Amino acid sequence: MNVEKLATKRVVTVDGSVTIVDAANEMRNQHVGVLIVTEEIGASIRAVGVITDRDLVVSVIALGLDPKILTAGDVMSRDLLVASPGDDASATIQRMRLAGVRRVPVVDDLGLLLGLFTLDDYLDHLALGLREVTNLIAREEETEEQSRLAFH
Repeated sequence: MNVEKLATKRVVTVDGSVTIVDAANEMRNQHVGVLIVTEEIGASIRAVGVITDRDLVVSVIALGLDPKILTAGDVMSRDLLVASPGDDASATIQRMRLAGVRRVPVVDDLGLLLGLFTLDDYLDHLALGLREVTNLIAREEETEEQSRLAFH
């Protein structure tokens, strides 16, 4: 399975110039724990960083910094691990594990943002697969029982 099929297409983005307070409010209003920091390139947007709710706690609040004067660009992670749409999901999860991240922007060859691939997306995919296997086993047992009854 490739990343594009599992990735979330609805990605919440902010400009790097927004304050941390505004970024936190956007997370709250959109019910997300991550924002992709972007810059506009024509009609498209390019991912330049990621800011998580954990970043806000660890890098701002815990240090007693003023969230009204810091921007998303000040706090964001700049060394982005990204995925291409055709990347294998399992291989991408391994890369994420090595990097210690739970989410990666999905970008095209020009770095333009297409979506967000998350550990949760992958777990949903695995759970669906396991559910199908469980249903298959139950159906197999039911079929076997019915065939035994037919011989008696």
